[in-house]
Amino acid sequence: MPRPPARITAAVDLLAPQPGERVLEIGCGTGVALELVLARMDGGAGAAGGSGSGAAGGSGGAAASGSGAASGSGAASGSGAASGSGAASGAGAVVGLDRSAAAIARSERRNAAAVADGRVRLHETELAGHDDADGSYDAAFAVNVNCFWTRDVSPELDLLRRLLAPGGRLLLAWDAPAGGDGPRSSRALETVERALREHGWDQVEQVAAPGAAAVAARRPA
Repeated sequence: MPRPPARITAAVDLLAPQPGERVLEIGCGTGVALELVLARMDGGAGAAGGSGSGAAGGSGGAAASGSGAASGSGAASGSGAASGSGAASGAGAVVGLDRSAAAIARSERRNAAAVADGRVRLHETELAGHDDADGSYDAAFAVNVNCFWTRDVSPELDLLRRLLAPGGRLLLAWDAPAGGDGPRSSRALETVERALREHGWDQVEQVAAPGAAAVAARRPA
């Protein structure tokens, strides 16, 4: 199987999902990150390329219209993230959102066993269209979902605050900055960091791992 893109491995390292957690990915694409998150929660630190501790507990969330490599959302089966009835108690669960039906189908194929047992739930939707109970997730993340630094994402950030449990982690990541202006520049990091601070998130900080740069934050307790 091809090695996962560095940005995805790095994002999962920074997220550092723990056993039993409920995790939301915005823009799940073909399900590579979902697979790595499950492996990490099952104790397979190597599957995600390391044992990143997730600076500031960062973990992602993402925006309604994000494009980017992992853009998209959700899937065909089930609604809530941590409410999957098939998942073994305490085993952890992941929900993936993507706007692309094709991406959701590929994600479902990649994670077929976990979808079947209820540990992965997929929804074809943007973040703004995802409804779940308050505090449904321990962590949320997004990789290369560019709406977070290209437009006002106040509604999405407010929704993520509602969906995350108190103290829950958010990580917004993309390819490591290559210098210059544009989505991979320090300007993008600063834009995302400022937006999170303005919306009252705690422990906001820029973090990085080989292959990706990110902003991590926590929902106020």
